[in-house]
Amino acid sequence: MAAGFGSLNDSRLLDAGTYYAGQVVKTSGAVAGNLMNVAADADKPAGVLQSIPASSLEASPTMDPGTICVAGEAIGLAGAAVAIDDDVVVKFAAVLVNGVSVVGTLVPKSAAGYVVGKALTAAASGEFFQLLVNIRKEPA
Repeated sequence: MAAGFGSLNDSRLLDAGTYYAGQVVKTSGAVAGNLMNVAADADKPAGVLQSIPASSLEASPTMDPGTICVAGEAIGLAGAAVAIDDDVVVKFAAVLVNGVSVVGTLVPKSAAGYVVGKALTAAASGEFFQLLVNIRKEPA
């Protein structure tokens, strides 16, 4: 029997915007404590969206609750090719997913900054992959 990982999830309101499960979001939206899209690669991540209103893995309406994984096993959205065991960081630049521009995707670490976690599976840009969320700030 394989061992699993526990996850710590938190549900918060999403500010206006378009959201996809698997993207990284930050806090300090228009209302304190709300979640919002990242605005730069250097933004401090609050977690990885795991569920959104309507149906999972699709764009959501605004000001509805979204569930984020702040630690443990989660599904991430790749903004570039990701290999198993890559440390992944936030990419602000938009990536097309099903014809929609999505910010806050995950890419392999190449410089100092906030690491969101470690890839457990591989993925190409725009694909979903499993990761172990462990948000921390690291040097280059």
